[in-house]
Amino acid sequence: MDEDKISSHAELKRFFQEAVSHLLEADPLLSDLHPQVTLEEVRVLNELEHGRAMKVYVERADGGLWGVVVPREATVRDLKLALKKHVALALGRQGVRKTVSWKYIWRNYWLALDGESLKNDNGRLLDVGVRHKSSLSFLKRHRERCAKQLNRGGK
Repeated sequence: MDEDKISSHAELKRFFQEAVSHLLEADPLLSDLHPQVTLEEVRVLNELEHGRAMKVYVERADGGLWGVVVPREATVRDLKLALKKHVALALGRQGVRKTVSWKYIWRNYWLALDGESLKNDNGRLLDVGVRHKSSLSFLKRHRERCAKQLNRGGK
């Protein structure tokens, strides 16, 4: 009897996912969402559509882009958290089991807009010039570390 429940539950789950996929493909607003969309993704897309959020692109090391949606009043810290969630979700959907060491990344790289690093995590994105469809990149922090070493006498 338990096996019947398991197989019928699996069938129901598959049927539900197929139905959601079909609805997403048919809707022009939602057609770019992944078939295993989360409630958070739908909420964020709704905020974007109503102008209460903005999409910011972050360049990857391989030349690709991550499109991250954040509220219009978001700070640099909010963007970093949204990027972390976005990357984890994207990697999970690709079946990648590796995790990203965000501590390492933020210790070694700044997010940068037009070559200008976003150093203040509490700064509002709009105040530092980040707008809807802005493109950010990672900027190596080695210059700052080298300056610190020089101040300590090369140690």
